[in-house]
Formats: sequence, C-alpha cells, structure tokens
Amino acid sequence: MEPELKIGNIKNTRSATLLLIRVSSEFVDALNAFQQPEDRVGILKLRILQLSTLRAVRLAQAALLLDEHGFVEEVLSLSRTLAEVVISGCYLQIASDEKVESFLAFDSQKSYHMSATLEEFLEPEGIISEEQRDELKAIVAKARARSKRKDTDNSWNTESVYQMAQALDATMAAGTYLFTTVKASIYQFGHPYVHGTFGSFSAVRQWMAERTFPADDRRAEQRFQSAEGVYQCLAALCIYINERFQLQFRQRILDAKLLNEKD
Repeated sequence: MEPELKIGNIKNTRSATLLLIRVSSEFVDALNAFQQPEDRVGILKLRILQLSTLRAVRLAQAALLLDEHGFVEEVLSLSRTLAEVVISGCYLQIASDEKVESFLAFDSQKSYHMSATLEEFLEPEGIISEEQRDELKAIVAKARARSKRKDTDNSWNTESVYQMAQALDATMAAGTYLFTTVKASIYQFGHPYVHGTFGSFSAVRQWMAERTFPADDRRAEQRFQSAEGVYQCLAALCIYINERFQLQFRQRILDAKLLNEKD
C-alpha cells in the first residue's frame, strides 16, 4: 500500500512561498552587486539567471492568486512552467557557450516558422512587403547560425528537462536531488493540465454532474499539492543561487523550509 500524502498547513506553505518570493527578488539586486564576469557569455549567463528569477517570481505570485480562488488545476499548469523556468535558468549557468547562444536565438526562429505556417491561411502580400520579408529572412538566418537548431525543432536545447536537472544536481553536494525532484514531481505532475489530457478534467467533470466546481474544503490534498509545488520550485532556485554565488541568504531559506514543514 502506498503511503498517504501528508497534507501540510496550506497557510504555512503560502507564507513560506511568499518569503521565498521576497528572497528571490532580493537575489536579483544581490547579483547586480556580485563581481561581474569579464567575458560576454559570462555576463549573458548572469543576466539570464536574473531574468529567470524575476519570471519565477511572477509565476509564483500568479499561482498564489489563483490558489486564493480555488483554481487548483491552473496552479498546477503554472507550476510546470515555473519548474522549467527554474531548471533552464539554472542549467544555463553551467552550459556551454553554444547552448547560451541557442537559448538567446531560438525564439526568433520559432516566431519566423510560425509566421511562415500562418501564410498558408492568410494573404501575406497585404501584410508584409518583399523588402520586409528579405529583412526577416536575414534576421532568422543569423538566428539559425547562432542556435545551430532547425526551425522545426521543439526546443533550444538537445538535452531534455530531465537531463538538465541531472546535470545541475551533479554540481551540488552528493545526494542532492533538488532539480531531479522538481522535474520528476512538479514538472511531470503538471503535464496533463498543460496539455489538456483526460487526467486534467476532474474538476470540470463535477460541473457536468452538479453544475459546480469542487470547493476548497473538498480538495485539501490537491490544493496543498499544487501550492507545495510552487514552494519547491522556488526553494530549488534559491538554494542553487545562494550556494553558487556564496550569498548570505541561507538562514532565510531555512526559515521558509521550517515554516513550510510546520503543522
């Protein structure tokens, strides 16, 4: 028999997450004061980490707002995105220069590929001139040269999210599985809610039968699980940044952990 999930105190989990949101925001300023790298790619890596941290903060804040109003499945969707933002942002700190260039350039390729696909349904002559089209082709050609990826590829990286998580954990103390845990639990559990598979229909199936969505007091376990995922993503991010850059936030991160575990 599988052990039952221990349902923690949702208020404490939310408070712990808010504390890590504040810590994460302060990391951005702390990294500005950190000795800046001398090489171009080193500077880019640091900026990517700062931007990823700010993106994580916004996602976590949005998740807490949704949690307040009982949108459990929607929190799980955001948690998957949050997990990928955290893993990618941290992974790029140890990635090769080529991976950093691919990360920066690949979105331009995908945008161009999307516009080319839309042309099948639109009449582009009235939207863009041939001169503008040539300019776009030149821009995307440079992006391809930087990313070394195909327009039809699904990601800027040849490594999977799981492989990135493993690479990160290998840089930390032995037995540390921060990022692989985030991938195997939060990221994976959010899959049906992001992709709209049948497993994501539990709440809306109730509406079909009862004309109401589940109330918070009828799904305490699900609500805690979704909020805990947000907390775990931020905890992994904060621990990684604090250890990698030898900052002085360990006690506050520990305070959040103790608060989250408090009954």
